[in-house]
Order: sequence, then C-alpha cells, then structure tokens
Amino acid sequence: MKKVILITGTGRSGSTLLDMMLGNDQKGISLGEVVAFFRPYRPHHILKNKNCFCENEGCTFWRDMKKGGEKDLYRNIFDKTSADFIVDSSKNPLWVKDQIKYSKKREYKVYPVIIYKTPLEFAYSKFKRDNLSGWKNRWIRVHLRLFAILDDFMTVKYQKLAKDPGKKLEELCDNLGIEYFDGKEKFWNNEAEHFLFGSDTVRYSKKLVYYKEQYDEERLDELKGQIEIEDKKLKRILDILNSFEVGDDIKKRDKFKNSKDEISQFKKTTLLRMRLKNTPYYTFNRMMRISQGKIGNKLR
Repeated sequence: MKKVILITGTGRSGSTLLDMMLGNDQKGISLGEVVAFFRPYRPHHILKNKNCFCENEGCTFWRDMKKGGEKDLYRNIFDKTSADFIVDSSKNPLWVKDQIKYSKKREYKVYPVIIYKTPLEFAYSKFKRDNLSGWKNRWIRVHLRLFAILDDFMTVKYQKLAKDPGKKLEELCDNLGIEYFDGKEKFWNNEAEHFLFGSDTVRYSKKLVYYKEQYDEERLDELKGQIEIEDKKLKRILDILNSFEVGDDIKKRDKFKNSKDEISQFKKTTLLRMRLKNTPYYTFNRMMRISQGKIGNKLR
C-alpha cells in the first residue's frame, strides 16, 4: 500500500529537515508544507503567472494538483508520479485531521509523525530569534491539539535526530516500513523539485548541522535560569511525546489513551476557532492587512 507520512509539531521543530531526509529516496517525494498552497496565509503562497513552483519551465505539476483539490491531493500525486510514499510537513493540526479523514477507504495509508523539541530547546529557538514571549503556551497548545486530533502517531525527538541522524532515521524508516540506506540523511543530494514551503535555512543547506553546533550549553543553562520549565503540564506532555518515540522498546500508549481527556483539556470552541482561521475570507483579509503593513511577519 502507498504511504503518506504527515510530519507535524511546533514551528522550528525540525519538520523541514525530517521531511527532506525521508524524501531523499527514488521511491519517495518530499513536498514541504503543502497546507500553505491550498490554504495560503502569506502572499508568496499563491501560485502566480506560472504552472509550478519548481524551476522546470513548462512543468504543470502544482497547477494540476490545485485543480484536483486537497481532498484528492495525495491520490493525484501517486497517479502523476512513480512514488511509493509522500512526505508532507504541513504541521497544521486541522490539515492533519482533514487528510486523515480524506484517506479513509483510499488506496494509501497516512502515518502521522510528531517531531518535537524539549520545552527548553523550543524556547531557545525562539530566544535566538528575539521572539521568546509566549513560548510556553505555544508549545503546550500545539501538542494538546495534536493529542486531541490523533488516535495514533509516532514521535521523533529532534535532539536525537540532530545528534545521530543516521541512527534515528533508520529507526523511523523501520517503523514506517520504508527502506533506509546509508547516506539517506544527506538530503541535499535530493533534487526535491516539487518541494513547496518550509525552512529555507534547511532547504538550501549542503551539510548536516549537528546538535552541538546549534545549542550552546552555556547559553542553554543561562536561558534555563530565566524561564519556567519545571511545570507539571510541560512534563506531562513531554512524557507522552517520549513514550511514543520510535526506537524505544517500552511503549505507554494504553496509559496515554486512558488519560487523553485529562491531558488535552481540548475544547470544541478552540477547534471551531481554528476552522474559522482557515476560511478563504479570513485568509484574504489577513493577506490584505499584510500588504497594507498593518501587521508584521509574525503570523503564526
């Protein structure tokens, strides 16, 4: 059966990196953040005056996919390409929820994968970009939404992926039932011609950036003293993420399922608000405000 690997998590979690690593395969195709193409929230997400985002003149790939609609997106991609699996790192919880629903009774299976950073690592990523405010609520909110939406999933700890990419990637491929080969983590060897949106830093990199190059221990310790990470809710969520990690022998999924309502505290009104923010009217209004300079680049 064909496979669709849906990579999700918070922003700056390493989703683009994992997407391109998995897609570095003749049997797979790496797409990036597809949700932004079908539900654009920035002006550059709109396909203008051309048929595809790739550099191949005359290519109509994404123009054709747009016509087919998001409900039949994966099926149309499988029909148009020779891929056995698709990697989509959209992250948006509603997109993930909808694509799982669309996949029912289809000829492919969806595999949700949450890539995650620890609260301290996530705060550090925000800190480096001078955007530390609200980091805790953001980290909690995204994961609680995913727990409420997903009945089953795998997780990948970014720290382990960045420290030993080959080992963690091999473990994930084994769980997904796709082939791993030496050098698969060297994503820059893959042309990824139809890749859409994601981290440009990763996309145009020509080497692996290991964990110790990204996280300075002294600065981490300094930040740890400035923020509150000894939080029961943070710890509970992190325990769940750790228990679902690929490569671990001990799983605590029954414990997670029994406490799902307790940990998520997810309200239907929140889901409704997310739906409203994905309507064409909201998106159009948002982009108009961007073009008029009324709001900045912090859109998420």
